[in-house]
Amino acid sequence: MEGSGERIFGTFFRRPVGGGTYAEYVTVPATNALAPLPEDLDPAIAAALPTAGMTALQLVESLGSAQSVLIVGAAGGVGSFATQIARAAGKRVIPIGRGDSLVEADALIDLVSADRSSFEANARYAPLAFNTNYVSADPAQNFGLKGSRELLVRLASMVQSGDLEVPIGRRVPLRAATDVFAGHGPGKTVIIM
Repeated sequence: MEGSGERIFGTFFRRPVGGGTYAEYVTVPATNALAPLPEDLDPAIAAALPTAGMTALQLVESLGSAQSVLIVGAAGGVGSFATQIARAAGKRVIPIGRGDSLVEADALIDLVSADRSSFEANARYAPLAFNTNYVSADPAQNFGLKGSRELLVRLASMVQSGDLEVPIGRRVPLRAATDVFAGHGPGKTVIIM
């Protein structure tokens, strides 16, 4: 791609590259999820979209025909995307925070339980349940991201059509990014190069 001027995200790519890195240029394996960055997509939006967005899209698609879904951890990165994607798919979404009372639903996406007993306590509310912390005794319930170019292209299209909003809490220049990992509240932090 050298010299092509093609913009990639996703790692979406662009000259210079910035998705998920702290460098102007980066070399990535060809097996990484790479997709062209649409000209009208803000590079900061693209940088905040891939990991949480692809995870959420795959989780929601794993729900199949479930009409209602409990999302434990709906305020986080994956949860906020999953909430939007599930609603756009016509599902009834019940967002749940830590400590909220759960109700019955067709499906559960648990993004916060860090141990088996917590997940199993939540999973009893839905016949179909997934977690992202690999705490279930049932391997089919342990969900992990399988990124792809096709998913990135679909996510970019959802943003462009207005079906998906990327919550960027703040844009920080690299020289001021020392506190980025301390946490700051809702939304993504994007380091601007």
